[in-house]
Amino acid sequence: MLELFIAPDGQNHWTGRLPHPDADATDGPLATLAGARDRIRQLKRDARIRWPVTVHIRGGRYPLAEPVAFTPDDSGPITYAAYRDEKPVFDGSSPIENWRTETLPNGVVAWVADLPDVAAGRWNFKSLFVDGARRPRTLYPADGTLPIADVPEINFDAPLFAGTKSFLTRPEDVRDFRNLADIDALISHYWVEERMPLLSWDKDTGTLTSSRRSILRLTVDHSPKWAEYRLENVFETLASPGQWYLDRPAGRVYYLPRDGETINVTRIAAPRIAQCLILKGDPDAQRHVEHLTFRGLTLHNTDWRASDGMVPDHDTVPDRVLFASDAQAAVGVIGAIDCDAARFCAFEDLTVSAMGGYALNLRQGCDSNRIVGNHLFDLGAGGVKILGANAKAPPHRRCGHNRVTDNHIHDIGEVFKAAIGVIACHAHESTIAHNHIHHTHYTGVSVGWVWGYAESATRDIHIDHNHIHHIGKGLLSDMGGIYTLGVQPGSTIRGNHIHDVITAHYGGWAIYPDEGSSHIIIEDNLCHDTACACFHCHYGRELIVRNNIFAFGGESIIALGRYESHIAFNLTGNIIVADDQPIHYAGYNSKSVEIPIHSDHNLLFDIANDTPFGLGEFKSRGGARHSLQEIRATGLEVHSIVADPRFADLPQRDFTLAPDSPALAMGFRPLDLSTVGPRPVEARD
Repeated sequence: MLELFIAPDGQNHWTGRLPHPDADATDGPLATLAGARDRIRQLKRDARIRWPVTVHIRGGRYPLAEPVAFTPDDSGPITYAAYRDEKPVFDGSSPIENWRTETLPNGVVAWVADLPDVAAGRWNFKSLFVDGARRPRTLYPADGTLPIADVPEINFDAPLFAGTKSFLTRPEDVRDFRNLADIDALISHYWVEERMPLLSWDKDTGTLTSSRRSILRLTVDHSPKWAEYRLENVFETLASPGQWYLDRPAGRVYYLPRDGETINVTRIAAPRIAQCLILKGDPDAQRHVEHLTFRGLTLHNTDWRASDGMVPDHDTVPDRVLFASDAQAAVGVIGAIDCDAARFCAFEDLTVSAMGGYALNLRQGCDSNRIVGNHLFDLGAGGVKILGANAKAPPHRRCGHNRVTDNHIHDIGEVFKAAIGVIACHAHESTIAHNHIHHTHYTGVSVGWVWGYAESATRDIHIDHNHIHHIGKGLLSDMGGIYTLGVQPGSTIRGNHIHDVITAHYGGWAIYPDEGSSHIIIEDNLCHDTACACFHCHYGRELIVRNNIFAFGGESIIALGRYESHIAFNLTGNIIVADDQPIHYAGYNSKSVEIPIHSDHNLLFDIANDTPFGLGEFKSRGGARHSLQEIRATGLEVHSIVADPRFADLPQRDFTLAPDSPALAMGFRPLDLSTVGPRPVEARD
């Protein structure tokens, strides 16, 4: 075994064999992660390596001027780990110093610093961190949004993906702002937030034109109403403590301090890089980065970079267009840790925060990796993204056998609102389990990337024992605590606790099998307090939904969006609790065929109504009511019962069943939530 050391007071020309400099300062630890990588490369070339290798990283700050890249030649077994209980921090930012005060035209006193690298065009940052915490750019208007007056290029009947580069604003909203090209128009609608950089804003016509095309029609949702917008990074609205503005042409940054912050004492830093670690294999050559472990490290302070706008396989979406948003999930945004063709690698007990994009991306050819026990928060995009090749691609480009478990992921989507806690677009035989995901602007966990019943590379994915809550924040629509797409044989959604899903306009669901979701077992989940239904299947085939507790949906408890000529789901052995919401909600063209669900042997209860049923096109509580006999005449709930399940404390959301619960008599298996969320280190697998 070979042991090397890195320390902030090290030197890359030393051997790295000592944890601290020797008495004569002639030898000691290495100085950087790249230095350790290069030393191991040299030892390999000299045939003096002794496997395995452990690189111990001493506590302290390690500035990163560029990402540290590992190639197949850097494969291990090599572990890069924090030394004992010390905290090594890899920082992608540079401190900003020599602040002075200046009174702005609006009378506000700001801190100001001159940045020659910005003035010379060598540095253009979009993030600022104060004592390690992200600070916001300015908005116009400071509160709320402004309505789009019209979109001349399209009408309300235009296809969903009929995007545009321009729209009309109201004459009274037009302003002559400084540095217009550095301003982004933000439009939150459907399930995306468009980020449209401004090219021009015509004073006479009110036409606002962007350099990027919106991915979707600029309606607020499916209703005939134009969306609303706001402008980000406006100098003239710099007014609130904590806000900042970079005057790029002038090479000057402005910051409005918060209480307790002291000029030239408080640490203010801006990122120099967008990524920290890159594992770069070649999937086509089948050359992999293998057997590298990163453990106990802290990575923070990177910038964000707009995605090129990745789109799904829709015929209506034009090719080679620079879009203002990805079509879904901010899927094209880069990661602070980016991997191609990495296998048998591990990322364990990392702290990744104040990042511009996703924390960690596994791309094509990534297999048998572990992402375990990490704390991922304050992220410009999401937590973990797995984006392997689809079913049409060669198998060696696919992603499989990866584990994403025991992570704490929260406060994400700070820049790209549609980002997701954990997303596996194309993946097989992988596990997403025991994670704690909360305070997102969009979905918690998403699996699948095929719309409909076409062949999919996604199968045998286990989404189990996650705690997912406070999803949505009321900004976007069409989301779920857990969301799936396409045919996924062998997959499970099991033992999760999902609650408090809040949508902007429609579609805030706990478990959401979307287009074509099929052959998934959904069992032993506790789902409650959602803006819409607790369980909503848009359309799919032969889902098994059993032994779950679904309670307190905002519109209904169970919903089906589209009727097709096959069984969408089997709903059996569940406890379904309402508070004057209909139990069942049937979606559009519901009269075209027989009801395509099987629902029976459930316990049904409405705490506010003796008739806890509905069947039809409900959009809110108070829809038509039906007796149990009327429901049974449709073939539903033939053996179900209406009874109080006798939970311990429903107002406090304690769903423990009393020993004499009628649900137990029906064969319901009590839910064990003791293992939901991250486990102690010794209990991980």
